[in-house]
Amino acid sequence: MTSLKSFQTEIEQFSNKQRHPGPQPASPTSPTKATEKVEEPEVTEEADEEPSDQRESLQSLLANEATQSQARDLLASILLQSKGEFVLHLGLHPPLPQVWASDEKPVTLDGDPTSDLTPDNAAEAGWTGSYLTPETHKLVMERLVAVAEEIGGHNTTLFTHEHPPRSIHLLRLPPNGVEDTIEVRVAVVGNVDSGKSTTLGVVTRGALDDGRGKARVGLFRHKHEIETGRTSSVGMEILGFSPDGRPIYPAYHVGTAEAVSGFDKTAFAPATARREKLGWDEISMQASRVVSFIDLAGHERYLKTSLFGLTSGAPDCVLLMVGGNAGMIGMSKEHLAVALALSVPVVVAITKIDMTPENVLAETKKQVQKILRSPGCRKTPVF
Repeated sequence: MTSLKSFQTEIEQFSNKQRHPGPQPASPTSPTKATEKVEEPEVTEEADEEPSDQRESLQSLLANEATQSQARDLLASILLQSKGEFVLHLGLHPPLPQVWASDEKPVTLDGDPTSDLTPDNAAEAGWTGSYLTPETHKLVMERLVAVAEEIGGHNTTLFTHEHPPRSIHLLRLPPNGVEDTIEVRVAVVGNVDSGKSTTLGVVTRGALDDGRGKARVGLFRHKHEIETGRTSSVGMEILGFSPDGRPIYPAYHVGTAEAVSGFDKTAFAPATARREKLGWDEISMQASRVVSFIDLAGHERYLKTSLFGLTSGAPDCVLLMVGGNAGMIGMSKEHLAVALALSVPVVVAITKIDMTPENVLAETKKQVQKILRSPGCRKTPVF
């Protein structure tokens, strides 16, 4: 495990050099002057603010009609500093431990969904943000959409709640070019027959499988993979998201009536998953964020191939597929151990829940939690 970790460190250093090349040495024919002064950029007060302070400032500016221009300038500055993406919280929000533990109870103060929150009692309970009345919250949301459109950005509402009024918004600026597109690399691992390739085929093509593995065929690279249904190589697939947060699927093109109006959000989705897919260049031209999936083999015979994909791809996170009807068996534990040794964040996805009895699915969830909390993992699972 130590050699794997050191090798991963070397790969990350090489990848960082390729993404962020250092300053080029000066040419011998054009020496630089030692007396030449370099102007340093001015540091404004907005740049020194923490993200929480920026959210508070932006919310207060949006609540006042006379400061809309200042809100527009602040939002533009925040988006430029955060590389084109920013998550804005409006209203009061509960502490994260309360959110994680809220599987059955509503996330409200004292467990009462109708309780009226004030800044005083909310702060005592660990809530963050500023209280907004329902009328003010609605008005701030409308002004946020208008301000985002003025600077050429897009607003996507991720979450809304009424008691107390709060919401989470994803603000995004379209990239200037393909080189500015944000990329997230996800390595998909798991035991054989856990549904890795099928899940990726469904996610990247926007429709369900036909029950016979049609969705996974487009990810296979060899004839024997199509015949056996088992991945034996390192497969690559990407999923692009448009600036307004919608996934880019094969029949969804910029300029169509559905794309412009947004009236029918399912018009571009086929009934079943297709083998056809937009080319990577087409997706990159339309997307503001790209998720690159690395489809790895689950059979024990191809463990070296999976290790090569985990180390050479430099993934940002690992998606561990666990079959709901089988649990964490076979290579699932091996892949989890390798991901932890490489210090890569792990996300566990339980598949085949539609064909798994409830008691078996409950046992699978308990097994996953037990393994993640074990001394070898020391992770806290969050559903």
